[in-house]
Amino acid sequence: MRGLLSLALVTFVALPTAASAQWTGSRIGSTAKRGNPSEVMQITAECVARRGPGYAFDLMESLPGSEDEFLIIRRNEGDIGNCMDSSDVAVGNWQLSFVARSFRRSLVREMVRVQLRRKVDTSLLASGESWFVEAVAAAPEGTRGDLAYLSYMDFGDCVVASAPQESIELAKSEPESTDERLAVQALVPFLSSCLGQGQELKLSTETLRLAVTEPLYHRIRRIELEN
Repeated sequence: MRGLLSLALVTFVALPTAASAQWTGSRIGSTAKRGNPSEVMQITAECVARRGPGYAFDLMESLPGSEDEFLIIRRNEGDIGNCMDSSDVAVGNWQLSFVARSFRRSLVREMVRVQLRRKVDTSLLASGESWFVEAVAAAPEGTRGDLAYLSYMDFGDCVVASAPQESIELAKSEPESTDERLAVQALVPFLSSCLGQGQELKLSTETLRLAVTEPLYHRIRRIELEN
């Protein structure tokens, strides 16, 4: 997107979008709509974040698509299964399978929601590199990673650094609400500068929300650790 990845990821082995480990849980239901797997995923991620905040922090520090990410998720399969069998999602005998990227996105959305309960000094959000640059540079040659996702995060990190308050407003807004529409409108002037020359990116409101959420988490987390 901004040239960072073309340099930093030369040693990465790009993975296909769905080439992450899958987990299967049972009994989708009452609070989550039976026919809405993304809602079930979100409820499961919220439960996992409450039960194991340390685990959630560790997962978000891992590089997307890496062996470390896979092992961290595997380490917590028990909690994931317990959350999927909780009263919030337990009805019937459906099965839900998901890939690491989907779980990561749902988990970080919940973690940002918790972060934004506190006031964030937006003047501190614009400084520093993308959260993954140092980790990628230190990765051994041949490290497996989700190059497509990191490219997407590179774009989102630029948006957050350029428009921190507007990014926060989008993350705080409810989907399909007036607040969401206004937040997207406020972000539009910043988007083109976060693309390389001649690059184009088709964005829906949901994909823009996904693009800014994890970079926003990492920039807020950096402030939390420094203070």
